[in-house]
Amino acid sequence: ALALQSDGKIIVTGQNVGALTNEILLARYLATGQLDATFGANGVTLTSIGLDAQAYSLSMQTDNKIIVAGYVDTKACIARYTL
Repeated sequence: ALALQSDGKIIVTGQNVGALTNEILLARYLATGQLDATFGANGVTLTSIGLDAQAYSLSMQTDNKIIVAGYVDTKACIARYTL
């Protein structure tokens, strides 16, 4: 999923597949298409919750906080990021 911030930056979410666990992945890109190094760790943040986590939906609040919906270990989850 992806969303556009009010400043033109692009947020994407999905899944980072690891050797033992899968994590929720968030990445932010500048309007030029380059990763925004000021976001998370060099443009990417990973959230490890349980063994199998994946985000399917993404929404931006008016204050640029990020809402992600998906699942963790077959259960629905919603996470709010304040990065």
